Amino acid sequence: MMSDETIHESTMPSREMIVERLVEYNRISKILKQIHSNKSFKFKRLDERLSVLFIVITALLTFLGFTGIEKIHGLIPAIAPVSLVHLAFAFNSLIFLILLLVILNLVYRFGAKSMEHNRAIVVLTGYIRDLEDMIKLQNFDDALGVELVDAMRERYKMVTETLPPSTDKEFYRSKMDLMFKNTKSKNIENPGT
Repeated sequence: MMSDETIHESTMPSREMIVERLVEYNRISKILKQIHSNKSFKFKRLDERLSVLFIVITALLTFLGFTGIEKIHGLIPAIAPVSLVHLAFAFNSLIFLILLLVILNLVYRFGAKSMEHNRAIVVLTGYIRDLEDMIKLQNFDDALGVELVDAMRERYKMVTETLPPSTDKEFYRSKMDLMFKNTKSKNIENPGT
């Protein structure tokens, strides 16, 4: 008859199994990091484009406003005949466009969304770094391996609960982006292979 201690030792997962679980958490975390990197870049680019458009239109409106529509109307016939009504309509349309850009920025908050995803990248990077240290160093007691995996699983759950949501399509695209990035990195590190 076996003792409880013998049964526990025989059902205890091996070091390789524990490392395998940690590697899987690492792999998924890297994909999540890529998702948030993609989204951060996308929202940052949208925010920058919106800001540039806002600045250009505001500067144009300021120039037109200080110059005066009547003076501009007096100068335009030399270039192209435009009625004062059409010129006033164009000026008011630009003012409406500024209002629309401000509302879009308030509703979609591209800059704030970019910062949320940057924060997700920071949190995931810390988690990935800790996982990679554990995988590489394997400085854990075999008897505590299950507790280590449980702790890392709970930390993973906590990290993922705080992340902005993402879709399956973004997950798939990020897997492809990460594969491309890893291949590119290997080619840079080992140019002859």
